[in-house]
Amino acid sequence: HAAGGRAKYGVTLAPAKVDWNGVKAYVRKTIETIAPVDSQERFEGLGCTVIREAARFEDPQTVVSDNVRVKARRIIVATGSRAFIPPIPGLAERPFLTNETIFSLPEFPQHLIVLGGGPIGLELAQAFVRLGAQVTVLEMGRALAKADAAHAQLATGALRSEGVTIRTRRAAQVVSPFDGAIEFAGPFRSYGRVLIINVGSGFRVVLAGLSTTFAEAGQEVLAGEPIGEMANDPRIVPELYMEVRQASEPVDPRLWLKRPEGT
Repeated sequence: HAAGGRAKYGVTLAPAKVDWNGVKAYVRKTIETIAPVDSQERFEGLGCTVIREAARFEDPQTVVSDNVRVKARRIIVATGSRAFIPPIPGLAERPFLTNETIFSLPEFPQHLIVLGGGPIGLELAQAFVRLGAQVTVLEMGRALAKADAAHAQLATGALRSEGVTIRTRRAAQVVSPFDGAIEFAGPFRSYGRVLIINVGSGFRVVLAGLSTTFAEAGQEVLAGEPIGEMANDPRIVPELYMEVRQASEPVDPRLWLKRPEGT
């Protein structure tokens, strides 16, 4: 990679030849080097008690297993992570790789499709494009969605300049079903971002499951006006929930549609 960047100075080198087995050996050696830092023995040497049992919460301050009961003022849940498999129809029936298995490939992949534009997906993309592969990253929303937009733009711009193809798709747009006034706009419990629209005659429309809202409380909106987006998080299956309420109770939407004209 460093050698390839010298062309702007008038220096051109022959394309590098990649020894895939050598790359895999280097990765394995690196993992073996850092493994002791995460070992049980190291943490026990630091004074930690390691209990290898399935745990469950008895109450907010107590964790129990079959043989141990631990009470603490604060409890941290840090169970590690594993690759998320996106809910794409048919994917489970096809062979695929993750960041944990890709270095077990017997042959170097000439073209790689990476599902997900998060930090791990992009670092894999960068590594393999520098090794000479063609790499395409597919992301439902904005790549590096959790990062500051300006920082994400700098990072993705640098990757594109190295040859990574990043394809994104805008999130599904949500529009107001009726004319009305926004009474609430924001996150609510586990329902994502929620919009409540007062549509008159004592009726309100509740929209839940949005990832982004454009409208604010107190704002007047028209039927068909864009008020938010959904489906820009690849970790979840996007679902939009809509409910019509009258006097705080869910009602059949046809009651609102059958209201007298002009009300």
